[in-house]
Amino acid sequence: MAFKKIATKSARPTDPESLFRDLPVTDPDIKSLWSQQADILREYHKKHLKSADIALELPTGTGKTLVGLLIGEFRRRAFDERILYLCPTKQLAYQVQKQASKYGINSHALVGKKSECSISDYNEYLSGKAIAIITYSGLFNTNPKLNDANVIILDDAHAGENYISK
Repeated sequence: MAFKKIATKSARPTDPESLFRDLPVTDPDIKSLWSQQADILREYHKKHLKSADIALELPTGTGKTLVGLLIGEFRRRAFDERILYLCPTKQLAYQVQKQASKYGINSHALVGKKSECSISDYNEYLSGKAIAIITYSGLFNTNPKLNDANVIILDDAHAGENYISK
């Protein structure tokens, strides 16, 4: 007779900045957060954790994607929330998913037709085990496949104006 192992949940992170240190980063070039990223994550945690809407602004090339992913991953782990990360294009969605993988963040690019998306990837999102990365059109259309997120992170929010206004 063998004993059945019971899966245990990992400890909940205390804040997005410390979560980064605990992630299984797979890219040897990623060693630490940049100071501006850490500053924004600290401010988010201290002042905006319970805010319904926030906007983060960083210049191009200063790590907005990682900041957004860390906030999403923190909320997913700490509060058991379903997280959608929106990108303007399919290509960007795949790039964000690739970056998330390098950071050790479980995510899936669920772009294209609903029938083309992996059922197991979709179920990981539904059960709160992964961040779903989709396009603006994937959410802001007449019949979205993912419409039950607790948190929606908009990458390049200005690029989604046309979808949102419609």
